[in-house]
Amino acid sequence: MRTDIIAIIHDAMEAHVPDIPDENGRQEALAYLRGLKAILATRSSATVASDPLASPRTRMRVEQVISRCRQVAIADALKIHRHALANSRNEGALRPEG
Repeated sequence: MRTDIIAIIHDAMEAHVPDIPDENGRQEALAYLRGLKAILATRSSATVASDPLASPRTRMRVEQVISRCRQVAIADALKIHRHALANSRNEGALRPEG
């Protein structure tokens, strides 16, 4: 069983995406899922180029492109996450009881 909250959210989102009937909602969920995947990949050793014979210059360029793609995916996920939190606050879902 996973204990990392990002991994748990990722697994839940991945299981939920096929059940989203609205195409716009599904695309938004997929953008969030890509951000979560980028975060998880950044934490692992998956940042090393897969071709060990690639020149250092090529490896650096590949890693720069991967880094930019991950930054965009994480930024998209963060934007969606903040939007969802703002909507939850407006609806009273995050107000303390009492």
